[in-house]
Amino acid sequence: MKPITPLVKYALSRVFLIFSIFFLLSTLLILSTSSFAQAEPTLTIDDVSISSNAFSPNGDGIKDTATISTVINTSGFIQSHPGPEITLPNQLLLIWELTIKDPQGKTVRLFLYRRLIEDNSETTISQAWDGKDIIGKTVPDGIYTYTVDAQVRQIKVEPASGDITVDTVSPVISITSPIEGDRFTSTPISVSGTVSDNLDESPAVTVNEETAVVSLGQFNANSVDLLMGDNIITVIAMDSADNSSSGSITVTYGDTTPPTTPIVTTDEYSNSLTSLSASWTSEDPESGIVEFQYAIGTTQGGTDIVDWTSAGTNTEVTRYGLDLTEGQDYYFSVKAKNGAGFTSTVAYSQANSATQEVSIKITSPQHNSLITDNEFTIKGIATGVSEVEINNGTETKIIPVIGETFSATLIAPGLAVRKEAKGEDLSKHIIMNYPGETTITVVAGEQSQTITVYCYQVFAKSEIVYDSLRYDSQDNSLSPQSQRQVWNND
Repeated sequence: MKPITPLVKYALSRVFLIFSIFFLLSTLLILSTSSFAQAEPTLTIDDVSISSNAFSPNGDGIKDTATISTVINTSGFIQSHPGPEITLPNQLLLIWELTIKDPQGKTVRLFLYRRLIEDNSETTISQAWDGKDIIGKTVPDGIYTYTVDAQVRQIKVEPASGDITVDTVSPVISITSPIEGDRFTSTPISVSGTVSDNLDESPAVTVNEETAVVSLGQFNANSVDLLMGDNIITVIAMDSADNSSSGSITVTYGDTTPPTTPIVTTDEYSNSLTSLSASWTSEDPESGIVEFQYAIGTTQGGTDIVDWTSAGTNTEVTRYGLDLTEGQDYYFSVKAKNGAGFTSTVAYSQANSATQEVSIKITSPQHNSLITDNEFTIKGIATGVSEVEINNGTETKIIPVIGETFSATLIAPGLAVRKEAKGEDLSKHIIMNYPGETTITVVAGEQSQTITVYCYQVFAKSEIVYDSLRYDSQDNSLSPQSQRQVWNND
């Protein structure tokens, strides 16, 4: 056997080195391929949510739809299962399905989507259901089941499901306590009643915006505040689909009694054909009087002249601008309202007869006039009365008013005696105070006017004797005498 030459040895070592490198690379490739083949792709639904577990597809704009959303996660598909559907690098075809079934398990609606998604990504898909079935008809109220499926290539996800309620009927609410018109002297109060719903066992209830406790078809709110006077209590029931109903009552807090019946005062005569006046009193110590109202009519309780009108808190009124009939009786009606909203019994005034405004004016003589005649006519104008009184300080005479004028005669004492002795009528004669001043007062209703005149005569002496009476003008005396009649006038 020939010995191995160095050249052969070198060639053999090179072959061995190449073989070893090839073997090592082959081993690494096999190991790498084996590890890659064992990595499985994943497809999961990590989150399913619904906008509302109950909705009411009744077209009122409140919870007419419910939206179901899912989050899909994918990983490991491109490396392990490259498929012919990939049109862009790292994209997959996701098939997503939402099934709605009725309480009997029958499918009423199916939603199916195909969407390209990226591998190793998180994808959110949402679908709104309007409560309609496959043919577009709104489904009956009830509890339905939704199921979400997803698939990428041959990999299917574990389905996710849940319940969704279709509810188009509002709750039924009834207030049992208190009742309409109840009155309270303290606050807060308790309000209770009944509530029911076709699908919601415990609808939410509020009483004047206070949340009530609901249990076994009963609701109760223990702290409902009241304000003085009338209060409206409103109860609202709302189910989980936001269908709502309400009921209300009115109760009163505070004073539970009306004010006292007013006492109305008017004059017997109006003294005007264009206005009427009245005053009144009433009391309410609990809540106070907040308003008086009055009316005017031609009968007690009548409103044919002035209908019920607020006088505020004023206790008197003069109503102007009226067209009254002279001699007609008019009546005020008055009622009072207190802070609790209670109104008193209506009170009526006495008859107020419409008359012209009373006025008086002496036109003759003038104040401080000098009178030297035995007789002088007193003249004047009076309105609103049929007669006046004329007083000279010692006696009063009733003088009629004709039209709007009156007149009487101011007479010297001696002349008055002569006229009386002759049997003349002196009912319209006023004896002057002679000599000196005479005060004359004319009275018409509540109006009056007073003047002073000065009476001085030019007689030196005069006397008259008639039967058994003698008058001496100098000493202003009467004495018995029956012998003669003398009249001296110097």
